[in-house]
Amino acid sequence: MTAPGGWEDGWEDWLRRHGPGLLLAARQWVPGPADAEDVVQEAFLRFWRSRGRADDPVAYLYACARRCALEWRRGGVRRQRREAAAARPEGLPATGEAL
Repeated sequence: MTAPGGWEDGWEDWLRRHGPGLLLAARQWVPGPADAEDVVQEAFLRFWRSRGRADDPVAYLYACARRCALEWRRGGVRRQRREAAAARPEGLPATGEAL
């Protein structure tokens, strides 16, 4: 059975075949297993939507995973900066006025 776009295997086959390797690669780029799973899911979605443009689909799939991991890390840095800027030192009242 041919998948849309002329691909012989469907997305389930691709994910089954390449998912473990993608997860292992993502674990190199993000701190936790849950984060790596999120990265793999996002990367696979991006890959599958644009797979027809790839000369080497497997290399493109791993490039998508790397790109998603880097975006995840940049988002985490921005999130930490926002939280640090919004945080108040312990012991201060919520209004910022000293007692």
